Amino acid sequence: MPTVDLAEKVVDIGNCSGRVTDKFARFGLTARDGDQVKAPLVVKCLANLECRVADDHLSDSYILHVLEVAAVRYDGTREKERMLHHNGDGTFTVEGLPQSVGSWRGLSAST
Repeated sequence: MPTVDLAEKVVDIGNCSGRVTDKFARFGLTARDGDQVKAPLVVKCLANLECRVADDHLSDSYILHVLEVAAVRYDGTREKERMLHHNGDGTFTVEGLPQSVGSWRGLSAST
């Protein structure tokens, strides 16, 4: 669960392929091993959800995977910043704001 301070990185990470790019190295992120799954956790995120695929029968037709959360890591030591949520249509919602933000360029740590 990224926060607003990671908005630019979140968009850039989503716009490149992990098959050809080491995203942790390219974007200066630190990885941590999960407890339940092999996928790395992102240390700078406020929270990490470790998930397993519970159902993928719609993945070919709709690119839809149903996930089961196996573990949650929450970083209670860092100062809370507003969480950032992608709406799936190129816009974002920022925790505590009543409207969506049109793009990541409209976001800042003070938002």
